[in-house]
Amino acid sequence: MLASTVPNIRAYHPAFAYEIACIVQEGLRRMFVDQEDYFYYLTLENENYPMPAMPEAVEEGILRGLYKFRPAPERRELHVQLFGSSAILREALRAAEILEERYHVSSDVWSATS
Repeated sequence: MLASTVPNIRAYHPAFAYEIACIVQEGLRRMFVDQEDYFYYLTLENENYPMPAMPEAVEEGILRGLYKFRPAPERRELHVQLFGSSAILREALRAAEILEERYHVSSDVWSATS
């Protein structure tokens, strides 16, 4: 929240290694190749958890700050959108499992990187 008050900062809270890779690659391009006056702030966690493969065509969403990480396998009559950022994204994924198994509610899970 505080970072949003600085006009030339790009703040991110990635959950997975591929998100970090996209953000760092874009940061290097903008700051060193394009010589833009930005700096990047990444909040990283030290929790040990499996890193998934990068879904197709999510680069733009990662950089914009939001993308659909996992769509519902089957959309039910009761359907919700779940959002998570950084390590909390794993909890959103677990919530999606609980909603499906116990309450038959489908959900799309979104990663909020910024």
